[in-house]
Amino acid sequence: MALGLAQTGVSRRLTGRIDFSASELAKLASLLNVPVSTFFGEVAIAPASSTPSSSGSPQDDEGVPVLQDTA
Repeated sequence: MALGLAQTGVSRRLTGRIDFSASELAKLASLLNVPVSTFFGEVAIAPASSTPSSSGSPQDDEGVPVLQDTA
């Protein structure tokens, strides 16, 4: 209960049925002594010349949508 959540609340968050709040992520990061960014994957930045998918969004080699660098 270090997060202030019942076991069912933690379970629902871990299975994706409920999102963690920002304060819960901050508390969890503090308990684990890691930065909050640990919980997020890297965001790929595609070069402006990337090939759009059939949906019009650029994708990486595995078909995962990526953000374009507009700078």
